[in-house]
Amino acid sequence: MMKRIGNLLIKEFLQLVRTPALLAIIVLSPLVTIGLVPFAMSNKVRCRVEVIDRSFSDAGREAVAGLSGSKYIVSCVLSESLRESVAKMDRSELDLILVIEPDGRQTILADGTHNLNATASVWHVCRQLEKPRTEVTAGIRFHHLFSSGDDNTHYYLVSMLVLLVTIVSCSLITVSVISEKESKMLEHLFSTGLRPSVYLASKLLFFCFIGLLELMAGLLLSRLVFSLHVAGSLLTLAFWGVCFIFPMLNLSFLIAYGSRSQVQAIFILVFALLILILLSTMFAPLDHMSDLFASTRFVNPFFWMIDGSWMIILKGYAFGSLLPHFGMLLGMGAALTFLNLFILQKSN
Repeated sequence: MMKRIGNLLIKEFLQLVRTPALLAIIVLSPLVTIGLVPFAMSNKVRCRVEVIDRSFSDAGREAVAGLSGSKYIVSCVLSESLRESVAKMDRSELDLILVIEPDGRQTILADGTHNLNATASVWHVCRQLEKPRTEVTAGIRFHHLFSSGDDNTHYYLVSMLVLLVTIVSCSLITVSVISEKESKMLEHLFSTGLRPSVYLASKLLFFCFIGLLELMAGLLLSRLVFSLHVAGSLLTLAFWGVCFIFPMLNLSFLIAYGSRSQVQAIFILVFALLILILLSTMFAPLDHMSDLFASTRFVNPFFWMIDGSWMIILKGYAFGSLLPHFGMLLGMGAALTFLNLFILQKSN
């Protein structure tokens, strides 16, 4: 069995190196996804601030002078009417309001249209005022996840790494399976007595290895270009990548084997990935989803991968802290594997 798997892995490698277009995708994908896209997604905040000080105390003037000296604050003026300032914020003319009470207490009202931007704005203002963020923003809850405050590029980088690994590995296995199916090579392989389990195992092993290569290339570029350092263990992250790729490769295999043509397979794959991505926390936090759609995270590999990747890369979580994540991904992967084996054995 191991010898057959080895021969099939060699076959996959030769098919890959003989297709320049696929090699170009493998090489260029990390450069584009990690080397270029995050520049457009970076949100170095430059916010507009108004200070409300009805008592016209020295504290208000000092706050305006201090905030005006920050390169992250576009404008800072003193205002008398909180109602007018809130109206400006509603018209997107203002990002943050600092209210100074007569007793010296300070309260921040931030435009929460974009949670990460709001958190970064609060962070800059608090730093400029030399006050702890929790002291000024007590009672205000922002969904800032792992925002550093200064720049959230690292937050986006983790999502881009997940996308990179998924798109490359899933696309390659889909093209490989459907090409062999259309060219009748798959029928020829099974006619030689090849067991479906061996065929499936070779596909999963080879393209899982490709996915890990893309992950490592993306991490290297992230470190060189954006100074992203993995807070956790690289070994934990590598095993985490395998656990995520496992169900996604099985899903792609299922789509490819059940499709009648390469166009149909790619169309279904893109549609499936789009749904999984949109229902994950990549673009919208769970707080902003209805209970029905938020509950889909339990069967969404993207949710578990992104959530776990943030924990490992940005927060340094250990293996033991992510056991539910590992269990969910391995469980989904095992279920899809048994389904693929059942379909292969039934059709042959």
